[in-house]
Amino acid sequence: MKANRSVFLSIRPDAGKTSLILGLIKNINKKCAYMKPLGDRLLYKKKRLWDHDASLMTKIFSYTPDPEIMTVGFEHAKLEYMYDETSLSEKLNEMASFLEKEYDLLFIEAAKDLTYGSSVHLNAKNLAKMLDASIVAVLSGSPEIIIDDLTYLAKEFNKSQIKGAIINQVSDVEDFKNTYHEKIKETGIKILGVVPKDKTLGRLTVQQIADDLMAKIITGSDHLLNPVDHIDIGAMSVTEANKLNIFNKDNNLIITSGDRSDIMLAALEHTPSAFILSNGILPSRNVITICEQKNIPLLSVQTETFLTAKNVDDMHPLLYMEHTDKIEQLTRLVKENVNLAEF
Repeated sequence: MKANRSVFLSIRPDAGKTSLILGLIKNINKKCAYMKPLGDRLLYKKKRLWDHDASLMTKIFSYTPDPEIMTVGFEHAKLEYMYDETSLSEKLNEMASFLEKEYDLLFIEAAKDLTYGSSVHLNAKNLAKMLDASIVAVLSGSPEIIIDDLTYLAKEFNKSQIKGAIINQVSDVEDFKNTYHEKIKETGIKILGVVPKDKTLGRLTVQQIADDLMAKIITGSDHLLNPVDHIDIGAMSVTEANKLNIFNKDNNLIITSGDRSDIMLAALEHTPSAFILSNGILPSRNVITICEQKNIPLLSVQTETFLTAKNVDDMHPLLYMEHTDKIEQLTRLVKENVNLAEF
């Protein structure tokens, strides 16, 4: 039996589609399946390519198919070689039919933004067409951006195909509703929920940083869930670092070359979330011993200090199965702020 299918799209990256889908599945009193046709967060495990989000959903909801069954591909060049639009549509519907067996709803997560995948027929609009699915838009950003995005959707999409929009990561929900009610109403798009911004959901963890940097973990492997609120570079003298107060911060990540044991020892008078050691240089044995004793992760990377810092700064927080507090909070936010009856 064909499930009720919905494509979750966002016009801009990092709107929070995966998190909201997870929260919906946790709350909806129906059996929900999941697929993400175009992978854009690559994992390599057991000599197979998986998408991070598909892997997350599989682990949390104990789906039987491997995550690779939920994704048709990753690389544009390979997808272009393997499929034309007709054969791709057949493949997607075959995947969907397999995944939705014995499920009431199939949530289909589109790629990172509205146009990504267009050259290989896997943009959000085409997915909805090929899979005969309704559209749920996940929007975030400043109020002006959200109104612009709603207006664009109303003009460029068939409104009968749009189930509605969930507005995510809103700083002041009541003020947003009161201020923009009329403008939203003018677009004619139903608002399925307005979800407040939550600082804890926007935190990086040492685990993600280690994964994304492909870092070697020297110590603290059992404490990779440490949150990161501040990122500092230890490239100055200890005297200057103390003047700048870089050590005395909660949940601080310190990036420094492994030969700067002076910086690391000064930082270890406090409790940083982790150190990243740049240039592939390891610190002295006594620094490693103290980190072991204090359960502080030491991550080693080959890149130089400032490039490493830029790579971390460019990261956007991802959910992991181990982030139980985040998942519980997300579940609560969706339950309290999204109209679940619409699904």
